Amino acid sequence: MSQKTIWHLVSNRWNSAITEYALSSAKALAGRGYTSIFSALEGSSAKSRAKACGLETLSLPGFSLMQVPQLLKIERAIHADCVLLYGGQETFLSKFIGVKKQIRFFGQDLRTPFLRFPGFLSSYSHIEKILVPNQIIAEQVRSCAIGKPCQRIILGLASLPWSSQNESARTFDLTILGRLDPIKGHEPFLHIFSLLCEQWPKALTRPLLHIVGEQANLSCEDLEAMALKHSLLIGKDLILTGERLPKVAPLLQQTGIGVIPSLGSEHICRVAEEFLLAGTPLFVSGAGATEEVLFPGAGETYRAKTASAAAEQLLHLVLRVRDESPSVRRDRAAYARSCFSLDRMGSELENFIFA
Repeated sequence: MSQKTIWHLVSNRWNSAITEYALSSAKALAGRGYTSIFSALEGSSAKSRAKACGLETLSLPGFSLMQVPQLLKIERAIHADCVLLYGGQETFLSKFIGVKKQIRFFGQDLRTPFLRFPGFLSSYSHIEKILVPNQIIAEQVRSCAIGKPCQRIILGLASLPWSSQNESARTFDLTILGRLDPIKGHEPFLHIFSLLCEQWPKALTRPLLHIVGEQANLSCEDLEAMALKHSLLIGKDLILTGERLPKVAPLLQQTGIGVIPSLGSEHICRVAEEFLLAGTPLFVSGAGATEEVLFPGAGETYRAKTASAAAEQLLHLVLRVRDESPSVRRDRAAYARSCFSLDRMGSELENFIFA
């Protein structure tokens, strides 16, 4: 087992997808025998979650030039063999430290043409390689002519234990899991779901949709109004849970299909992987990299389809999934583990960093 040290510098102050990727990277490399040192912003979600994971944390009060002496002090103490940089602030500051192997992670769209300007390119002159979570961003990075090796490594997660809940009848046909926010696409999907209910065979039990998530830029009252607009009944067609659940595994396992209806973002789609690790297939909008997690039998995308066409597609998917045997879900979960495990992520990171 290697004794090399990997230093993770994370300026992100929110419990975001980038924070998720940084934590998974650190855990994955620790699982391969590396020493993962996690330097996040003091008081941030990244720091508290890293400590809860058992990672060694050396936090910083900020990521400004004032912290250069503290960065140098940490560098001298840990003798890092590589530093992974998850944002712009730490990438700038890393010019002042002596770690030769520096890798920059990009987890968001690179939309602006200004990325081609010499000023942008020179700001990455000290970076050896670029790490990205999906093929979309990989292509954007390569089009910017940064001139650095770029590797796509998808997020890795701890596997969910298979339980008897997977063998029992599902409570919900469909579940949307994630914060309540317009970007997550709840209202367009409620329209699709209402059309599905109109087409539903009268001889069969009506489908039930569960929406779960912390109330952010939408409230449960907002969703209730949307449901009423589309002639959906709370308690009959739709169940709302407007809070973050401490444990999501039972929810993931007790639903027929996980729905990802987002209108944007989703470049690091943890929830899609979590559904599949539970053996639950997906119905995705195609936003971000949601289609990149689909393998044969993992579910379907309704990208670019009309609401009516998406509803018809979903009707057939719900009926098919209702008849799935437990073995099909077990096989799906097993295949998902081979695609999205921390061990797989750690192996790919190790090969990329030290190739």
